[in-house]
Amino acid sequence: MKRKISLIIALCFFINLGKSQSLPILNKSIQGTGENSDWFNAIANDNLGFIYATGYTFNQSKDKDFLLVKMNAAGSVIWNRQINGAGNGFDKAHFIGLDAASNIYICGESDGGSINHNDILVAKYNSSGTLLWTSSYNASAYNQSDVPLAMSVDATGNVFITGSSDRDSTTAGFNDDILTLKYNTSGTLQWAIRFNGAGNATDRGTAIASTNNGGCIITGRTSNGSDDDAVTIKYNATGIAVFTKIFDRGFGTDRAEAIVTDVIGNIYISGRSAVIT
Repeated sequence: MKRKISLIIALCFFINLGKSQSLPILNKSIQGTGENSDWFNAIANDNLGFIYATGYTFNQSKDKDFLLVKMNAAGSVIWNRQINGAGNGFDKAHFIGLDAASNIYICGESDGGSINHNDILVAKYNSSGTLLWTSSYNASAYNQSDVPLAMSVDATGNVFITGSSDRDSTTAGFNDDILTLKYNTSGTLQWAIRFNGAGNATDRGTAIASTNNGGCIITGRTSNGSDDDAVTIKYNATGIAVFTKIFDRGFGTDRAEAIVTDVIGNIYISGRSAVIT
């Protein structure tokens, strides 16, 4: 039996007399071509009311491929696009963003083959569904897993990605560095910055916000050797760290999971922190 990918978008709510009940205005399913899971992971909309959803779809002999779908406000599919990565294996899009011109950027993980393992794949489409460029990132000094965990696109089309990158081949998954990338609107990699924490163990960027001057602010987790602390780093347009802030309550694990900035440049971080019981 084929599984279906379902995207449920609640555009407004009906209120029943006597009790409140939220009802979706539309419920659309898109079925892939193979006998496996298809999935949407992220959604965005533009100022004309079009809806963009990304994730992956299963294709026979090509495993999972990036999937991007454009729908109108009624949920009708305008177009859909797929990308099969270089390794012809699993390719999953996790993030989506739009710039001021309604160009669409998607990012996810891609099978880089037996040598390169997991790579970061980014693609840009215009609003008509034309693929403008793709770019794949592999930390060639290590040839291990590079995983995107957050993406942000600024108004001019700079793309910022943060996540994790394994730095050797012997202890996979236990000594990741925070990896932060910047691409310009043409898809050229501007810089790739690694952060290895004091504990020389697992460090991961989990959220990112672009600034209005070509830079970004990332947050996540860093090991101090005993447990995890929350870390926040601001990079300028050239990839120089303006500041690095560590939040450590002095006991237990502290991990940042989300970030937002306001119009005057204040930064707000949310996550989880251990408590003494």
